[in-house]
Amino acid sequence: TQKGTEKKTSVIILPSGGYRVLVDEGEDFARAFTGKGITAFVLKYRLPSDEIMKDKSTGPLQDAQMAIKLVRMNAGKYNLDTNKIGFVGLSAGGHLATTEATHLDTVLIDNKERINLRPDFMILIYPVISFTKYKVNATIARLLGESPSEASLNYFSNEKQVTINTPPTFLLHAGDD
Repeated sequence: TQKGTEKKTSVIILPSGGYRVLVDEGEDFARAFTGKGITAFVLKYRLPSDEIMKDKSTGPLQDAQMAIKLVRMNAGKYNLDTNKIGFVGLSAGGHLATTEATHLDTVLIDNKERINLRPDFMILIYPVISFTKYKVNATIARLLGESPSEASLNYFSNEKQVTINTPPTFLLHAGDD
């Protein structure tokens, strides 16, 4: 290939915020990735809300699915490799990324084009992954309500959902996470 024409890797950045706010960190991460030649998108996903959603536990997931669908559908426009689209998830954004990547049979958006909604890789930075073992109660309450069922807690404990189809993942944690 001619220099500059090779298709690029891309990431969709899912910011943190405990499902109650979106921390304004995505732009800094996007700059770091684009500085390395990786195309970056920052997803400003909807926060769970009983007022605007039929099921607040699935609102953010719909947005993550739509984001990867739109990036794949527009890959030609941005000169992207459709087999190198990943998620970068921070804290609750990491939970959202892993929810999408481990619940591939749960499609919550219109996808008559049958676009692949599976991220090809994930970079998870201090992600919330478990809703049963290492609970972050405020995050759980924002997504599932104050008294979630055991079934919901298990369903959204994404460490329990890992299969051979789960994308390769880089995890970054610190001792105080």
